Amino acid sequence: MYDYQYLRDNYPLIGEGRQGKVFQISPDRCLKYYDDPKHAVRERASYEAGQGSPIIPKLYEGGPNYIIIEYLQAPSLQQYLLGPGRMSKSLAKQILSALKEMERLGFTRIDVAPFHLFVMEDKKVKIIDLVNAFHKTSPVPYVLLSGLHSIGFLETFYGHVQNLDAKTAAKWAEVVDDLVR
Repeated sequence: MYDYQYLRDNYPLIGEGRQGKVFQISPDRCLKYYDDPKHAVRERASYEAGQGSPIIPKLYEGGPNYIIIEYLQAPSLQQYLLGPGRMSKSLAKQILSALKEMERLGFTRIDVAPFHLFVMEDKKVKIIDLVNAFHKTSPVPYVLLSGLHSIGFLETFYGHVQNLDAKTAAKWAEVVDDLVR
């Protein structure tokens, strides 16, 4: 079991959320430490279900209060869009593909916050923070859509979705309309 004090004293803190804290423990690995062990168990199960998927970081190890996963040396979607990036049709297609992959993996929460979706150097995307992948139900990605709205990219993204997948766009239409009103 990893001790929080030891982690804090020896590794850089690179993220912090509701379930715990993330430390970079090597150039290619990070450790997520959980305040509540049940979150470690839930998230480890989600990562295990996604191993081999191109959208899920590699899981190296899991314990009663932590997981060790691949460190993503890439900006989050939010950082990418607010920096030099743009919401291209190609990026929108990658995001749609990732959401469909989440469904294929059997996740019930088909949603991701823009700061939990990473744009890799090859413009493919990866998703972190999977603690609720099997414990919440979200067939429409409300968190993603509202996050894109808050940073000014919802309408561009949704326009691409309408061109790429009219059926999915229709499924999301009510949520998008509520957000842009």
